[in-house]
Amino acid sequence: MRQRASVCAFFLLAAIGAASQCAQAANLTVNCDKHESIRKALHLLATTNPQGPNMITVSGSCKGNFVIQSMDRLTLITRKGASITDRSHGSLAVLDIEDSHSVTVQGFTINGGAQGILCSTASVCYLTGNTIQGPGHFGVNVVRGSPRLS
Repeated sequence: MRQRASVCAFFLLAAIGAASQCAQAANLTVNCDKHESIRKALHLLATTNPQGPNMITVSGSCKGNFVIQSMDRLTLITRKGASITDRSHGSLAVLDIEDSHSVTVQGFTINGGAQGILCSTASVCYLTGNTIQGPGHFGVNVVRGSPRLS
């Protein structure tokens, strides 16, 4: 019986240790001028720690259309005025945030896209100090159950 209790205690401690590893924040840095990828950073966080908290600090001139889906407590921030430019020729949002809570986008220049930022499907998005230039339809579009925060 003691051996059984010891084995159970071991597995309980291992489970607690694994859970505490998942709860730690991840901080990643992406420099688009050095061909590093926001998409890869988002994919890594989505597979390893989608509940966050997570931070991606971006620098340089980035090109692409990015989907942030089912991620919570994510901060996408720039300290040096990074830009993200549409690659879809105006058919997609530059940043598409879906089914995510407490996503912060701060300090970017966002160029083009059907929307600069789309906050959709009951997402909660915090947008601070961004410049959105030349979107096809909306600079920021908040739809499908996402609250409009002032």
